[in-house]
Amino acid sequence: MKYLLVVAGVCLGLVPGLAFGQFAAPSLLPAEFVTTNPAAMNWGAPSRVGIGMGRDASNAPGGPESKVNGTFGGIRGVFSGGAAALEGFSTKSDDPTFEEKQRYLSLGLALGIGPRAAIGVSGTSLKIDKTVPSVADQTIEFSDGKLGGSLRLGEVFYVGVSYDRADVDLTDHITGASGKIGTIETTAWGVGLSGGKELRGHIEFHREDAETKPDLPGATTTKSVTTVGVLEAGYQSLVVGVQAERDYDADTFVTKDSTTLALAYAPLSGGISVQIEGGTGSTKDATGTKTKESRHRAITLLYLF
Repeated sequence: MKYLLVVAGVCLGLVPGLAFGQFAAPSLLPAEFVTTNPAAMNWGAPSRVGIGMGRDASNAPGGPESKVNGTFGGIRGVFSGGAAALEGFSTKSDDPTFEEKQRYLSLGLALGIGPRAAIGVSGTSLKIDKTVPSVADQTIEFSDGKLGGSLRLGEVFYVGVSYDRADVDLTDHITGASGKIGTIETTAWGVGLSGGKELRGHIEFHREDAETKPDLPGATTTKSVTTVGVLEAGYQSLVVGVQAERDYDADTFVTKDSTTLALAYAPLSGGISVQIEGGTGSTKDATGTKTKESRHRAITLLYLF
Protein backbone atom coordinates (compact mmCIF):
# COMPACT_ATOMS: atom_id res chain seq x y z
CA MET A 1 0.00 0.00 0.00
CA LYS A 2 2.67 2.50 0.91
CA TYR A 3 4.42 1.83 -2.43
CA LEU A 4 1.23 2.86 -4.22
CA LEU A 5 1.13 6.15 -2.32
CA VAL A 6 4.72 7.20 -3.06
CA VAL A 7 5.21 5.69 -6.53
CA ALA A 8 4.67 9.12 -8.10
CA GLY A 9 8.20 10.11 -7.14
CA VAL A 10 9.86 7.56 -9.41
CA CYS A 11 10.38 9.70 -12.51
CA LEU A 12 10.04 13.30 -11.35
CA GLY A 13 13.81 13.80 -11.27
CA LEU A 14 14.12 13.91 -15.05
CA VAL A 15 12.03 17.10 -15.30
CA PRO A 16 14.16 20.23 -14.63
CA GLY A 17 11.37 22.31 -13.09
CA LEU A 18 10.64 19.52 -10.63
CA ALA A 19 14.24 18.61 -9.88
CA PHE A 20 15.24 22.18 -8.95
CA GLY A 21 12.49 23.39 -6.65
CA GLN A 22 12.31 27.13 -5.98
CA PHE A 23 10.60 27.36 -2.60
CA ALA A 24 11.50 30.66 -0.93
CA ALA A 25 13.92 32.76 -3.01
CA PRO A 26 14.02 33.43 -6.79
CA SER A 27 15.91 30.78 -8.74
CA LEU A 28 18.50 31.79 -11.34
CA LEU A 29 17.83 28.74 -13.52
CA PRO A 30 15.27 29.28 -16.30
CA ALA A 31 13.73 25.78 -16.66
CA GLU A 32 11.14 26.21 -13.93
CA PHE A 33 7.47 27.02 -14.33
CA VAL A 34 5.17 26.11 -11.39
CA THR A 35 7.41 26.49 -8.34
CA THR A 36 7.54 24.05 -5.41
CA ASN A 37 5.92 26.78 -3.30
CA PRO A 38 3.44 28.47 -5.70
CA ALA A 39 3.80 31.83 -3.93
CA ALA A 40 7.48 31.97 -4.98
CA MET A 41 6.43 32.50 -8.61
CA ASN A 42 5.73 36.10 -7.64
CA TRP A 43 9.51 36.68 -7.44
CA GLY A 44 10.29 34.63 -10.57
CA ALA A 45 10.76 37.04 -13.50
CA PRO A 46 11.14 36.89 -16.45
CA SER A 47 8.29 35.16 -18.27
CA ARG A 48 9.31 32.01 -20.11
CA VAL A 49 8.07 29.17 -22.29
CA GLY A 50 9.97 25.93 -22.86
CA ILE A 51 9.98 22.30 -23.95
CA GLY A 52 12.40 19.49 -23.15
CA MET A 53 13.18 15.81 -22.89
CA GLY A 54 14.89 13.58 -20.36
CA ARG A 55 15.74 10.06 -19.27
CA ASP A 56 15.74 8.39 -15.86
CA ALA A 57 17.53 5.07 -15.26
CA SER A 58 17.64 2.95 -12.11
CA ASN A 59 18.75 -0.48 -10.94
CA ALA A 60 19.56 -2.53 -7.89
CA PRO A 61 23.36 -2.75 -7.36
CA GLY A 62 24.63 -5.21 -9.98
CA GLY A 63 21.12 -5.73 -11.39
CA PRO A 64 19.54 -4.89 -14.77
CA GLU A 65 18.79 -1.28 -15.61
CA SER A 66 15.25 0.08 -15.90
CA LYS A 67 14.81 3.21 -18.05
CA VAL A 68 12.13 5.84 -18.36
CA ASN A 69 11.95 8.39 -21.20
CA GLY A 70 9.97 11.62 -20.92
CA THR A 71 8.98 14.84 -22.65
CA PHE A 72 7.83 17.97 -20.85
CA GLY A 73 6.97 21.61 -21.31
CA GLY A 74 5.61 24.67 -19.59
CA ILE A 75 4.92 28.37 -19.63
CA ARG A 76 5.06 31.06 -16.94
CA GLY A 77 3.72 34.56 -17.41
CA VAL A 78 4.80 37.31 -15.00
CA PHE A 79 2.48 40.29 -14.75
CA SER A 80 2.11 43.34 -12.55
CA GLY A 81 1.11 41.97 -9.16
CA GLY A 82 1.76 38.27 -9.71
CA ALA A 83 2.42 35.34 -12.02
CA ALA A 84 0.67 32.31 -13.52
CA ALA A 85 2.17 29.09 -14.85
CA LEU A 86 1.27 25.80 -16.49
CA GLU A 87 3.51 22.74 -16.85
CA GLY A 88 3.18 19.10 -17.77
CA PHE A 89 5.06 15.97 -18.71
CA SER A 90 4.53 12.51 -20.11
CA THR A 91 6.81 9.51 -19.46
CA LYS A 92 6.98 5.89 -20.58
CA SER A 93 9.09 3.05 -19.25
CA ASP A 94 11.61 1.31 -21.49
CA ASP A 95 11.51 -2.16 -19.91
CA PRO A 96 10.35 -5.44 -21.50
CA THR A 97 9.07 -6.87 -18.20
CA PHE A 98 6.49 -4.16 -17.43
CA GLU A 99 4.96 -0.98 -18.83
CA GLU A 100 4.50 2.24 -16.88
CA LYS A 101 3.17 5.55 -18.20
CA GLN A 102 2.91 8.80 -16.27
CA ARG A 103 0.95 11.92 -17.23
CA TYR A 104 1.35 15.05 -15.13
CA LEU A 105 -0.27 18.49 -15.33
CA SER A 106 0.11 21.39 -12.90
CA LEU A 107 -1.38 24.91 -12.86
CA GLY A 108 -0.19 27.63 -10.47
CA LEU A 109 -1.09 31.22 -9.61
CA ALA A 110 0.76 33.72 -7.40
CA LEU A 111 -0.43 37.15 -6.28
CA GLY A 112 1.70 39.83 -4.68
CA ILE A 113 0.51 41.59 -1.55
CA GLY A 114 2.47 44.81 -1.68
CA PRO A 115 6.19 44.71 -2.50
CA ARG A 116 7.23 42.16 0.15
CA ALA A 117 4.57 39.43 0.42
CA ALA A 118 2.90 36.92 -1.86
CA ILE A 119 0.38 34.09 -1.73
CA GLY A 120 -0.01 31.28 -4.22
CA VAL A 121 -2.14 28.28 -5.10
CA SER A 122 -1.54 25.33 -7.39
CA GLY A 123 -3.40 22.25 -8.52
CA THR A 124 -1.76 19.09 -9.83
CA SER A 125 -3.00 15.93 -11.49
CA LEU A 126 -0.79 12.85 -11.90
CA LYS A 127 -2.01 9.62 -13.52
CA ILE A 128 0.13 6.46 -13.51
CA ASP A 129 -0.73 3.40 -15.59
CA LYS A 130 1.17 0.26 -14.54
CA THR A 131 0.95 -3.01 -16.44
CA VAL A 132 2.76 -6.29 -15.74
CA PRO A 133 1.66 -8.91 -18.31
CA SER A 134 -0.66 -11.52 -16.76
CA VAL A 135 0.00 -10.10 -13.28
CA ALA A 136 -1.26 -6.51 -12.83
CA ASP A 137 -3.03 -3.73 -14.69
CA GLN A 138 -3.63 -0.67 -12.52
CA THR A 139 -4.16 3.09 -12.75
CA ILE A 140 -3.15 5.31 -9.83
CA GLU A 141 -4.38 8.93 -9.77
CA PHE A 142 -3.09 11.73 -7.55
CA SER A 143 -5.13 14.94 -7.22
CA ASP A 144 -3.19 17.58 -5.31
CA GLY A 145 -4.03 21.09 -4.10
CA LYS A 146 -1.41 23.39 -2.57
CA LEU A 147 -1.47 26.77 -0.78
CA GLY A 148 1.69 28.76 -0.14
CA GLY A 149 2.97 32.05 1.21
CA SER A 150 6.25 33.94 0.82
CA LEU A 151 7.84 37.02 2.42
CA ARG A 152 10.78 39.10 1.25
CA LEU A 153 12.66 40.51 4.24
CA GLY A 154 15.10 43.18 3.14
CA GLU A 155 16.52 43.02 -0.38
CA VAL A 156 17.83 39.44 -0.58
CA PHE A 157 16.31 37.32 2.24
CA TYR A 158 13.13 35.28 1.68
CA VAL A 159 10.99 32.89 3.75
CA GLY A 160 8.19 30.62 2.58
CA VAL A 161 5.60 28.15 3.88
CA SER A 162 3.16 25.80 2.16
CA TYR A 163 0.50 23.16 2.78
CA ASP A 164 -0.81 20.61 0.32
CA ARG A 165 -3.15 17.65 0.29
CA ALA A 166 -3.17 14.87 -2.28
CA ASP A 167 -5.98 12.33 -2.63
CA VAL A 168 -4.91 8.99 -4.13
CA ASP A 169 -7.28 6.76 -6.13
CA LEU A 170 -6.61 3.27 -7.50
CA THR A 171 -8.37 1.42 -10.31
CA ASP A 172 -7.60 -2.27 -10.81
CA HIS A 173 -8.50 -3.12 -14.41
CA ILE A 174 -8.30 -6.87 -13.77
CA THR A 175 -10.70 -7.10 -10.80
CA GLY A 176 -12.72 -3.98 -11.67
CA ALA A 177 -12.22 -2.55 -8.17
CA SER A 178 -11.70 1.20 -7.84
CA GLY A 179 -11.77 3.91 -5.20
CA LYS A 180 -9.77 6.14 -2.91
CA ILE A 181 -6.83 4.40 -1.22
CA GLY A 182 -5.30 7.22 0.80
CA THR A 183 -4.39 10.82 1.43
CA ILE A 184 -1.01 12.53 1.65
CA GLU A 185 -0.77 15.79 3.60
CA THR A 186 2.42 17.85 3.50
CA THR A 187 3.55 20.97 5.35
CA ALA A 188 6.75 22.74 4.34
CA TRP A 189 8.90 25.73 5.21
CA GLY A 190 11.99 27.26 3.66
CA VAL A 191 14.45 30.14 3.79
CA GLY A 192 16.67 31.55 1.06
CA LEU A 193 18.92 34.32 -0.22
CA SER A 194 18.87 35.59 -3.79
CA GLY A 195 20.18 38.74 -5.42
CA GLY A 196 22.73 40.49 -7.58
CA LYS A 197 22.86 41.92 -11.10
CA GLU A 198 25.51 40.65 -13.51
CA LEU A 199 27.04 38.55 -10.71
CA ARG A 200 24.18 36.78 -8.98
CA GLY A 201 23.66 34.14 -6.33
CA HIS A 202 20.88 31.98 -4.89
CA ILE A 203 21.04 29.72 -1.85
CA GLU A 204 18.15 28.16 0.01
CA PHE A 205 16.97 25.31 2.20
CA HIS A 206 13.51 23.89 2.63
CA ARG A 207 11.94 20.99 4.53
CA GLU A 208 8.78 19.01 3.86
CA ASP A 209 6.98 16.86 6.47
CA ALA A 210 4.49 14.43 4.92
CA GLU A 211 1.87 12.14 6.44
CA THR A 212 0.45 9.28 4.38
CA LYS A 213 -2.98 8.13 5.57
CA PRO A 214 -4.22 4.89 3.92
CA ASP A 215 -8.00 4.50 3.65
CA LEU A 216 -8.08 0.92 4.97
CA PRO A 217 -9.40 -0.45 8.28
CA GLY A 218 -6.55 -0.84 10.73
CA ALA A 219 -3.99 0.89 8.51
CA THR A 220 -1.70 3.32 10.29
CA THR A 221 -0.48 6.78 9.29
CA THR A 222 3.14 6.87 8.13
CA LYS A 223 5.50 9.84 8.08
CA SER A 224 8.42 11.01 5.97
CA VAL A 225 10.74 14.02 5.91
CA THR A 226 12.30 15.58 2.82
CA THR A 227 15.07 18.19 3.02
CA VAL A 228 16.38 20.12 0.01
CA GLY A 229 19.38 22.44 -0.35
CA VAL A 230 20.03 24.57 -3.45
CA LEU A 231 23.11 26.60 -4.43
CA GLU A 232 23.24 28.61 -7.69
CA ALA A 233 25.62 31.19 -9.15
CA GLY A 234 25.27 33.32 -12.26
CA TYR A 235 27.53 35.65 -14.21
CA GLN A 236 25.99 37.57 -17.09
CA SER A 237 24.18 34.89 -19.19
CA LEU A 238 25.70 31.78 -17.57
CA VAL A 239 24.17 30.00 -14.56
CA VAL A 240 25.34 26.91 -12.67
CA GLY A 241 23.45 25.18 -9.91
CA VAL A 242 23.54 22.18 -7.59
CA GLN A 243 20.74 20.65 -5.55
CA ALA A 244 21.00 18.01 -2.82
CA GLU A 245 17.88 16.23 -1.60
CA ARG A 246 17.25 13.63 1.12
CA ASP A 247 14.01 11.78 1.77
CA TYR A 248 13.75 9.85 5.05
CA ASP A 249 10.93 7.43 5.87
CA ALA A 250 10.41 7.60 9.63
CA ASP A 251 8.65 4.21 9.71
CA THR A 252 10.83 1.98 7.53
CA PHE A 253 14.05 4.02 8.07
CA VAL A 254 14.65 3.98 4.31
CA THR A 255 16.74 6.92 3.07
CA LYS A 256 16.79 8.27 -0.49
CA ASP A 257 19.55 10.72 -1.49
CA SER A 258 19.98 12.56 -4.79
CA THR A 259 22.27 15.24 -6.21
CA THR A 260 21.56 17.24 -9.37
CA LEU A 261 23.88 19.58 -11.31
CA ALA A 262 22.64 22.09 -13.88
CA LEU A 263 24.18 24.50 -16.39
CA ALA A 264 22.15 27.12 -18.24
CA TYR A 265 22.52 29.87 -20.78
CA ALA A 266 19.95 32.51 -19.80
CA PRO A 267 20.41 36.00 -21.36
CA LEU A 268 19.52 38.80 -18.94
CA SER A 269 17.89 40.69 -21.83
CA GLY A 270 15.69 37.71 -22.76
CA GLY A 271 15.66 35.53 -25.85
CA ILE A 272 16.59 31.91 -26.51
CA SER A 273 17.82 29.97 -23.48
CA VAL A 274 18.93 26.40 -22.84
CA GLN A 275 19.41 24.35 -19.67
CA ILE A 276 21.09 20.96 -19.31
CA GLU A 277 21.31 18.90 -16.17
CA GLY A 278 22.14 15.51 -14.78
CA GLY A 279 22.12 13.77 -11.46
CA THR A 280 22.52 10.61 -9.46
CA GLY A 281 20.67 9.07 -6.54
CA SER A 282 20.65 6.09 -4.19
CA THR A 283 18.29 4.31 -1.81
CA LYS A 284 19.46 2.67 1.41
CA ASP A 285 17.52 0.43 3.78
CA ALA A 286 17.42 0.58 7.57
CA THR A 287 20.82 -1.13 7.83
CA GLY A 288 22.49 1.36 5.48
CA THR A 289 22.70 -1.16 2.63
CA LYS A 290 22.28 0.35 -0.82
CA THR A 291 19.25 -1.19 -2.53
CA LYS A 292 18.86 1.09 -5.56
CA GLU A 293 20.92 3.41 -7.75
CA SER A 294 19.53 5.98 -10.18
CA ARG A 295 20.69 8.45 -12.81
CA HIS A 296 18.82 11.14 -14.71
CA ARG A 297 19.56 13.73 -17.36
CA ALA A 298 17.47 16.34 -19.18
CA ILE A 299 17.71 19.23 -21.62
CA THR A 300 15.30 22.15 -21.99
CA LEU A 301 15.02 24.76 -24.73
CA LEU A 302 13.31 28.00 -23.68
CA TYR A 303 12.41 31.49 -24.75
CA LEU A 304 12.62 34.22 -22.09
CA PHE A 305 10.57 37.40 -22.45
